[in-house]
Amino acid sequence: FPSSLTGMLDINYELNDDNTFGVSYRRDFQDVFFTNYVAYHQVSVGFDLLMWNRLGVGSSFSYRFEDYEGEVDRSDHLFRARLDTNLSVNDSISFLLGSWWTQRASHSTADGGNPNGAIEFDDIRVHAGLNIAY
Repeated sequence: FPSSLTGMLDINYELNDDNTFGVSYRRDFQDVFFTNYVAYHQVSVGFDLLMWNRLGVGSSFSYRFEDYEGEVDRSDHLFRARLDTNLSVNDSISFLLGSWWTQRASHSTADGGNPNGAIEFDDIRVHAGLNIAY
């Protein structure tokens, strides 16, 4: 029963039409192909701002605790952070630049070892773009 209990709470605050701040919590579970399922708790915080009517900045951070159950039994920590910018030249053209970082870390065993070290990773992505609307 406790693993099947799900819930979500989102709190968003609009400072004005162009600027928002949000905090969320989610408890859920999902099927996993290598074991029975994963139950998780996720906490996120983020904001989107528009400055000088041309520069948009968005940022978020989330932490997710994952508890895998079944044939594979382990617990992971998943961290995600993002920073995106959007510069509008005019109403039709804008440039995008951003970066994302994801890290997966697995719980160590009681004796200090880490049998799941092979599944740990850091992933950094950088992206850029040009939007043209007509």
